Amino acid sequence: MTRFPLLGMHKNVACEKCHTSGKFKKPLRFANCSDCHRDVHRGQFVDRADRGRCDSCHDVFGFTPAKFGIEEHASTAYPLTGAHLAVPCVSCHLVATRGRLAGIRMFEFQNTRCNGCHADVHRGQFKAQIDRGGCESCHQTSDWLDNKFDHNRSRFPLVGEHRKVACEKCHKRVDVGTPRERILFKPMDRRCRGCHEDVHLGQFSRSPNPKACETCHTPKDWLALIFDHNRDALFKLRGAHEKVACGECHKEERKGSVRFIRFRPLDRRCEGCHGNK
Repeated sequence: MTRFPLLGMHKNVACEKCHTSGKFKKPLRFANCSDCHRDVHRGQFVDRADRGRCDSCHDVFGFTPAKFGIEEHASTAYPLTGAHLAVPCVSCHLVATRGRLAGIRMFEFQNTRCNGCHADVHRGQFKAQIDRGGCESCHQTSDWLDNKFDHNRSRFPLVGEHRKVACEKCHKRVDVGTPRERILFKPMDRRCRGCHEDVHLGQFSRSPNPKACETCHTPKDWLALIFDHNRDALFKLRGAHEKVACGECHKEERKGSVRFIRFRPLDRRCEGCHGNK
């Protein structure tokens, strides 16, 4: 028996491949695989605690498949979690096309952030957040759609009826068919008219004294009015006027094919409603 028993693939190696001088008793170095084999990884593992010992990942029964699996990956600087556990090794460890690793698989990464592998599907809309906290500010590895974004921490908290609205009703896909195609998250017009049609046809927004929707309405319900006729209108309700139904003064009109309720301008003189009675 020698100090180097032949096992696995070593059994198939011709003697002269190792004993190049033809002298079998001449001592040969064999403590490390690199005594005979070149480092096909080009030094990518030399900074590890084990100095890149080949038998940490490989054995004599074949260079592939490697012994290094998910359990071993957990001890690296990039443990695999969630959906990453199902990704084939070669999807991340690509063959380098340039630099000192050109032509071999990469195991040494300069960038281990999400954008090191994944394209920015938001096309830069969240660059500030990504630079500050990474994609993890909203997403997690369990699933792309399993996000932890809290809309109420944004500049537009969801209250009332807005809480029932599907995301895509506001955040629509734009620039479809172009390199800039994306779902629009910012900038967004946070004013009501940014999403809602003006059913009043500009009676309040284009008047000499424009009013915001919030003067009368709340997100709780369109009909849950906070409008106070004696506070917000130019015509205070007094006496018998307090008992008159809104529709008696504010009547439906047509503009082309569109129906709307007339609020302004209205004749505030008595004869505007009562004639010459």
